[in-house]
Amino acid sequence: MDQLAEMSRLPGVSEIAAFPDLHPGKYGATGVALLSSRLHPLLIGNDIGCGMSLFGLDLPLRKLKIDKAAERLRRLEAQAIGEGRGWLAETGLPADLAPDALGTIGGGNHFCELQAVEDVAEGGQAAGLDGQGLYLLVHSGSRAVGAAVFSQTLAAHSELASGLDPGLEAGAAWLASHDRCVAWASLNRRLVAVRAAAALRADLRLIADIPHNLVRRSDRGFVHYKGAAAVAPGGLAPVAGSRASLSHVVVASADIGRSLGGISHGAGRKYDRATMHGRVGRNRSERKQLLRDSWGGIAICDDRALVIEEAASAYKDAGQVVGDLEKAGLVVGLASLRPLVTFKKAVDEAEVEQRRRKPEYRRQGGRSQSAIDLLVTSGNGPVECRMALSAFLAILEREAIGLGCTFEKSLGPMPDRHGAKSAIVSLDGLEAERIAGGYCGTIRFTFKSPVRPGHKRQNWYVAVQRIEVGPEGGEVTIDPADLRFETLRAGGPGGQHQNTTDSAVRVLHRPTGLVVTARDERSQHRNKALALRRLEAMLRQVEAEKQEAVKSGRFIANRTIERGNAVKAFKL
Repeated sequence: MDQLAEMSRLPGVSEIAAFPDLHPGKYGATGVALLSSRLHPLLIGNDIGCGMSLFGLDLPLRKLKIDKAAERLRRLEAQAIGEGRGWLAETGLPADLAPDALGTIGGGNHFCELQAVEDVAEGGQAAGLDGQGLYLLVHSGSRAVGAAVFSQTLAAHSELASGLDPGLEAGAAWLASHDRCVAWASLNRRLVAVRAAAALRADLRLIADIPHNLVRRSDRGFVHYKGAAAVAPGGLAPVAGSRASLSHVVVASADIGRSLGGISHGAGRKYDRATMHGRVGRNRSERKQLLRDSWGGIAICDDRALVIEEAASAYKDAGQVVGDLEKAGLVVGLASLRPLVTFKKAVDEAEVEQRRRKPEYRRQGGRSQSAIDLLVTSGNGPVECRMALSAFLAILEREAIGLGCTFEKSLGPMPDRHGAKSAIVSLDGLEAERIAGGYCGTIRFTFKSPVRPGHKRQNWYVAVQRIEVGPEGGEVTIDPADLRFETLRAGGPGGQHQNTTDSAVRVLHRPTGLVVTARDERSQHRNKALALRRLEAMLRQVEAEKQEAVKSGRFIANRTIERGNAVKAFKL
């Protein structure tokens, strides 16, 4: 309720509607529709255009074998969808707008779920819903496209909390980028469904495509939907359930304007992600049980933390949410659907290795297009946060190497033996985007302080942000006399493509003690240039920590670490 009150006081806000799935969010409550004369990008966040799409399949339920379907859907994101650039062009989007990310689900509460009708009303039958067919419900968003728009907006506007004027260039530019994200997200959900239908050897038809994270223009201003499905009178909309509650299909009433055209998009979280750790999934047997539901359905999720964070008990009852919407006269329920196979995240190590060895995926003389750089920082946190940072780097390295990615880290200043305050991590490989996407944000570690016995605090935080390591950014002057270069063997994956030359470069910055290594390129000259760029990025971070005021979206100061909204949590 505190967040709702704060949102109501934002500049330009005239109306606000909250829904039964209401729960706290990073920059404001989720499950809200808000009318404002100004644009508020912070409320929409980074997953612009996120939504749910419901599709019908021409595959009858009687022919379904759940285990076989799960086996086929496990390779969902490996299914060919054709050239991404062609799909983008067909939709009227720029051909270079993240074509390789199309048809991917992402992390968090996103999914692709095969469903069957549990119960259907007369109106549902008229809408083409019946107990004999199969359906796909896809929940996904704009992936890295929306994240890039959000990061650029944060970096460009220091006073974003007051919103943007839609009549000025900045507001119009954000709105144009927002519209591209919404279109990209809709196409992405469609291609996820195309992949799923191909895996199941079925054709599909669209029933409803409803975004719940966007802004829509109205004759009274701009309606912001944050976790609220945007529907028109008479429009169909899915309301997602959980591993313990059915999903629902509803039709919006003629009075939907009373809620600014918004309704709940799902059950809504009862417990945040960090809280779920320790509540469920304490051992392997428990986690295995979390992948099954009372209807015999199967969840495909190879991320242990995600299994725990997305457990059924984390969510409210979707049936009760829909009941509340019906009592308010906003919707009429048409059907309920039970989960059969829920795809969230699968790791096929054999497939990753096979793809990595194909010539088109080998790095020929440099970083591949999938290379990603991350800034990991403890901000101005105490020594325990630096210890948490060291633990996180070890976790990230194991995961990256296990998925066939290269992992390179450059550590920032180390005030003492307990570790660095920050680090730049470079990931390269087919799974780099997926790995990075799962960790960007705040990471929470829970452990008793080993350096302060009796200290009550047990939660320690680090923050992870994607950055561009390059010449852009704040100016940094490096005296060549302060540098010491070493060459070393680069290594490689083995076989005929192993790099056995001394092409890797390590550089020591004597004044700060920073040591940076680059082995990504096959050329010693290019590795030297890359090492210097990484060193510049580290020195910018050092300077930012000294100033204690980071105004660029590139670095995360301690004050921006959202402690109550961790994207991952670990208990040591």
